[in-house]
Amino acid sequence: MVNTILKEADLFCPNSVRINFTIYLNNTGLEEQGAIRNPLIDVLTFERGNPQSINHQGPQKYLAAETSMTVNKHWGVAKNDINYVSPKQLIDQICNSRKVGANLLINTGLEFDGAIPAFSQSLLKIVGQWMSVYGEAIYATNHYENQTYLASGETTDFIKGNYLFVYGLGNIGNSNVVLGGEKARKIVFNQYPQRVTSITWLDNQALFEFEQALDGTLTIYANAFQYGTHLIDRVATITVED
Repeated sequence: MVNTILKEADLFCPNSVRINFTIYLNNTGLEEQGAIRNPLIDVLTFERGNPQSINHQGPQKYLAAETSMTVNKHWGVAKNDINYVSPKQLIDQICNSRKVGANLLINTGLEFDGAIPAFSQSLLKIVGQWMSVYGEAIYATNHYENQTYLASGETTDFIKGNYLFVYGLGNIGNSNVVLGGEKARKIVFNQYPQRVTSITWLDNQALFEFEQALDGTLTIYANAFQYGTHLIDRVATITVED
């Protein structure tokens, strides 16, 4: 992708200061996700992929990365394609992409008059609602400066920077109404290198319990959402000793 945006900027902002730059993206499609086919590449792409890890160290420099997904089965508009993804799939992919150090491109095809289809609008509004609560954890955790720590066991929970990302929590509520989720989930991070002083949910600023052994093993007891709220993937901020 070579700087076509700047050419348009010259048309609409002729008196602006122009800084020339070129970004080379690896766009190898579905079959060779993340492949490096040219030493000039700056960004690895994973089209509609969900990589579990990404090697960002290229032959000559650090490589950025991008995952992408469509809101249904087509890149463009398709009148008879009603197989849309769920808000959970979109938000999970945002978190998964952040885990491996990639940004996420979300594609929605436009109608012929340029309008965004109604269902796509609803999906994007829900993503915006989630980002309004947890967005700082996405924007403040670039991969170059923030290591990812994976929870032990089969869980996909992780810590990146000073943020804890937790998947799949339920709701706290009456057992006749709520389908599970009443108990806190135990999450363990082996040999976490920093001493933790507190962990606080971003959505309600509530503290929750944790233990940390002398060897660094961090055990977190992540409680579920209060009844009346469920934001899919939950994020907390971790405060550590200086």
